Amino acid sequence: MLAALVKFLRKGDFVNAERLRLIPSALLLGHAIALLVLFASAHGVTDFKGRPLGTDFSNVYAAGHAALHGNATAPFDPPSQYAQEEALFGSTTPFYGWHYPPYFLLIAVPLARLPYLWALAVRNAGALSWRALDAVANPLCRNRARALAAAGDRLSCCLRQSHAWR
Repeated sequence: MLAALVKFLRKGDFVNAERLRLIPSALLLGHAIALLVLFASAHGVTDFKGRPLGTDFSNVYAAGHAALHGNATAPFDPPSQYAQEEALFGSTTPFYGWHYPPYFLLIAVPLARLPYLWALAVRNAGALSWRALDAVANPLCRNRARALAAAGDRLSCCLRQSHAWR
């Protein structure tokens, strides 16, 4: 059974130009709809569950905010980091922690100078640009259909990481 599955996947007959256009397009449309629902149901910078929009970025913003206001050690002290997250996003926000080396504050501080949603947009645009560049530079993506599939995959990954879709 497993050998047959491996043989089927290695052969790759199920991959064709139509599927390489359709599947990434469907993913892009699905994520666009999910983002619209997310932002339509948001309350300021938090979602309907009280989590910050862009949960994966909220800890970076909170750490940058603390450092910007003279407390660069706060991100490395979990209670201080959590207090900063609660101050920015409300008391219902879960703890997201700071899991980065000190030099990452060089990225977090400039982003913390922006309003949160603008900082999130800059971070997502940067991450998406990097992933799109990766898709275009990939030697496997020399034709348009493969490039679209790779870009759709990168965008999907970027959007999933931006907010905990649970």
